Amino acid sequence: MNPILVGGLLFLTLVPQFWAKWVMRKYSKNLEDLPGNGGQLVRHLKKKYKLQQLQLAETQLGDHFNPLTNTIHLTPANYAGRSLTAVAVAAHEFSHALQHAEGSVLLGLRTRLASFALILNRIFDFLLLFGLALVFVNPLITRVVFACWLLSRALGILIHLITLPVELDASFRKALPILKDYLRAEHVTIVRQILTACAYTYLAASLAAFWAILFILRRRPF
Repeated sequence: MNPILVGGLLFLTLVPQFWAKWVMRKYSKNLEDLPGNGGQLVRHLKKKYKLQQLQLAETQLGDHFNPLTNTIHLTPANYAGRSLTAVAVAAHEFSHALQHAEGSVLLGLRTRLASFALILNRIFDFLLLFGLALVFVNPLITRVVFACWLLSRALGILIHLITLPVELDASFRKALPILKDYLRAEHVTIVRQILTACAYTYLAASLAAFWAILFILRRRPF
């Protein structure tokens, strides 16, 4: 594969991740003039939008919304933090809860595919090791197993492609309008930057997944 192409793909996949981390860290300082922290914002919005069944929990496993349990999980920094990063993340995850409450087709599809892909990847990761062990005994079996493994990874690309519009909707059609009613105008400009930086990481993840499969296919291991 062309080294320039590889370098460009690495740039497109890694830079957005570093940028998002830098932006979120830059605005993670607590501000006394904010109405509340991330957890308080979620509880306020839960009451405002009448989502009585929605749960809120603190976690060390990353900020996310689990539609299977209808629970928003926030890391300690964003749960108790009174920063622009904390409220931006909290509003974003609450927006996923809104999508769930509204019956978002794409969110539901992503959830089902992600659960299926997790099981499929574990199975084919095991089968790939089994196939590699048989490469000198029966290469055909190895090729079949490898093809199935690639299909499971291709499913991951599909999930990324579905995830992107879900995340964009949560950030810019739901979270940003919510925050406009919650923050001063100058703070809204900053949280827009935070949400934009995070959006680019999802695009980068899609590119990274596609690039990984393309690289493997170009190598033609079997």
